[in-house]
Amino acid sequence: MLYLSYPLVMAPPVDGAWKPAFFLIATLVYLGIAAILILPPYILNALSLYRIAKRREINHPWLAWVPVGSAWILGCISDQYQLLVHQKKTHRAPILLVLIAGSVIGYFLILVLTFRWLKYATLGPEPLTAMWPTMLALDAMIAVSIAAAVFTFLAKYDLFRSCEPKNAVAYLIISIAVQCFIQVAGIVSPILMLVVSKKDEGMPQPQNTIPFPDHQYDEPQ
Repeated sequence: MLYLSYPLVMAPPVDGAWKPAFFLIATLVYLGIAAILILPPYILNALSLYRIAKRREINHPWLAWVPVGSAWILGCISDQYQLLVHQKKTHRAPILLVLIAGSVIGYFLILVLTFRWLKYATLGPEPLTAMWPTMLALDAMIAVSIAAAVFTFLAKYDLFRSCEPKNAVAYLIISIAVQCFIQVAGIVSPILMLVVSKKDEGMPQPQNTIPFPDHQYDEPQ
């Protein structure tokens, strides 16, 4: 939604003059609409991650309710599954934390650079030169966002496999398809996570949980 809305808020008025006030109002309207669309999926996603993290004794499960902290919890669930089931030490928790935090910082950096560019916008060649930092930041943010999406889906796949392995592939495909092609239906993936969050069918039985203090791993017993 961000990339679809960005050209709209950057569009000049019919008189060809850039107006920072227009950009600010359009951005605030976009953020308001985004908040309405994001809030329900956010609550379901946080509830699912919190329920799983608490049951599996992952440290600080309340981080699931923190916007960037939820990425850490999702990564810890994935890392724990990989360690207990496949005896592999992965580091998706810190990777996801850095990528998601980078996406958030990048978004606000683009806003700041855009306001700076609008100050120098004219009909001459100067706006094109002043626009380079904004375009470079946007390209970097797109790359970070793609990497974050890849690692998020990898972690969600581990989550689905740890909860309900027989349907993990189907759940992952549905999540990816919805996220890529129907942005406004982003609530589907959190619903699937909530449905399976009470299960541990893919975990060792009896469950052998390992807490993650400061993301330090213990060998599986």
